[in-house]
Amino acid sequence: MFNDIISYENDNNMNNVKNNKKQKITSTTKTILFAGLIMTLMIPVTGINVADAVGSNPQKPNIGKVSDGTYDEKLAFEIASELITLYEEKMQGKQELENALTKINTPSELKQIEDKISQIQNDINIITQEYDEIQNENMKLYYIEPSLYDRYVTAKDVLVNTIQKQYWEGKSFEEAKNTFPLVGAGINHKEKSVEISLSKDIENSSEKFEYISVIDKLMPEDIPWFITYEDYPTPTSCASRTSPCDPLIGGIDIHVGLNLLDGSCTLGIEAVRNGLDGFITAGHCADGKAFGTSVYQPTLGTDVGSLQIENFFHNSSCDCAFVADRPGNPIMDNAIFQSGTSTYTPVTATSSGGQAGQMVKKSGVVTGNTLGTVTSTSVSKTYGGNTITNLVKTTLYADCGDSGSPVTNGLGTSFYGILVAKDGLCGVTTNVAYHSPYEQITSQIGANPVLG
Repeated sequence: MFNDIISYENDNNMNNVKNNKKQKITSTTKTILFAGLIMTLMIPVTGINVADAVGSNPQKPNIGKVSDGTYDEKLAFEIASELITLYEEKMQGKQELENALTKINTPSELKQIEDKISQIQNDINIITQEYDEIQNENMKLYYIEPSLYDRYVTAKDVLVNTIQKQYWEGKSFEEAKNTFPLVGAGINHKEKSVEISLSKDIENSSEKFEYISVIDKLMPEDIPWFITYEDYPTPTSCASRTSPCDPLIGGIDIHVGLNLLDGSCTLGIEAVRNGLDGFITAGHCADGKAFGTSVYQPTLGTDVGSLQIENFFHNSSCDCAFVADRPGNPIMDNAIFQSGTSTYTPVTATSSGGQAGQMVKKSGVVTGNTLGTVTSTSVSKTYGGNTITNLVKTTLYADCGDSGSPVTNGLGTSFYGILVAKDGLCGVTTNVAYHSPYEQITSQIGANPVLG
């Protein structure tokens, strides 16, 4: 359904761990009266009206085409958001009916529920098709020819590395940013250019022209680039509390260590590393913590795991950490929190962390479930005193405490990575956020996400 997806269905080691884990979970099914189910069967399929409006209906909203310059990105995003909501509702309804099958004894009742499940699945297929059509058109808006993209990345990397070596080497973070206030650089797919961000502190200063002059000398003449002025991103880690959760799932509050001033983040997703079951989160949440440091859920509540490895240092290509389960404590499930009564589970993983133009969704402790779009890739960003490479920039809304949030495609079916930073200070929610792609997580710390 989506490009660049990698399935872990055949990963025997992972499936063995997962199957052993699932045996520990006691299945609970909500008792549903058959009369209530019959009423459910009579409820109109609300989603298909919207899906038809996007698809075959002549009166559908016209989002236009990228090829002729008529594409309406805002309208497309609104329609896709509605489709995502419908998809979530349909999936939850289907799950409830499938659970109800275990309570049905007569063939006629069984047939009615099976027919309803089949109808809902048909609705889901239509919604998915409509979503994919919008997604594919949006990706055209952000497309850069691969060989040109590689040249952009090379030019961007040379710029960042040169500035770091000539102006930052041997200096503290505070000294470095006062010497050359480079906030970050990445490939802006919509503008088809290298986007170079300098600190907002110098936006209205004449000194900015000196920095721009240096950049101009370092950038190749045939590579388009432009300057933006931004705040240094803040690692999204601060105090936040939720209720205890068993089994543990993605999108809930965790706390690394006993220091109330740091370490409070969002659980990413279940993962396996070196045969150990556990979960991944942002590396800066555990920055400076010792191997074996306890991780709690909720904050300073139950000890649910121990830190095995964290990866947050200068020029690292992943801001990530792995926490192993503690035997006998709440176990992990590969679901992600969506609401107090529903979850979703990615069934695939996207190695690139999402292509430009794709819609993304995250589930975070502070700002909840938010939708956005991938705008830039191969982003190098400086925050928390370190420059992290290979990040993906999005328009997701986030705030401090959301670090580690699982980032998926809009439908929640494909895992992209974990949210690690957002522009600006804590307490000011912005729609600029960054995530580390899952392929960097697996390559840097050897943790593989467990998928449905």
